[in-house]
Amino acid sequence: MEQYGVAVLRARGYEQTGTTQDMEVDLVGPGAPDLSTEADEARLRTQGIVVRRATPDERQWVADGVAREMVPPTPGRRWAYLAEQAFRQDPPAIEVALEEQTGAFPGFAAYSAGRWGFLGPMGVAPRARHAGVGSVLLKRCLRDMRADGYERGEIFSVGPIPFYARTIDARISRVFYRYAKRL
Repeated sequence: MEQYGVAVLRARGYEQTGTTQDMEVDLVGPGAPDLSTEADEARLRTQGIVVRRATPDERQWVADGVAREMVPPTPGRRWAYLAEQAFRQDPPAIEVALEEQTGAFPGFAAYSAGRWGFLGPMGVAPRARHAGVGSVLLKRCLRDMRADGYERGEIFSVGPIPFYARTIDARISRVFYRYAKRL
């Protein structure tokens, strides 16, 4: 049936323009990854970076930081809107990184923002990549999800598959094919 749908699209002039994939990870049970971050957070603190759950009054700071720091190819304004959606919950369903000295915004990880029960969006500013900020944000966010009763972390529209596979042993759960037609 799936192949038939693709054949119909192609027969009508549509071309595949890309793929998007979701990933998942067990949050409870023997296969659950180690989500501890204490050592990494201590190391980041020595660099002046604190990772914590956002507070309700930080909604605008987060939206501005996401729009400014998540540069192409990351969709900053769309993600800023989604990050704001994480503030619908109390406490907000979003972890943030903060450079204490400057107040800069190195990154974030949200859940139940674009889709209830899914992790994402998540992003780290280019200047903060490869410092371990992303893995701390990811693990803290998954711990929050587990504390909220989720047994599985579903990660929405994953970009860096190797990062999630390596950091938390996530696996691809769904693949979506994008098609478009020139008019």
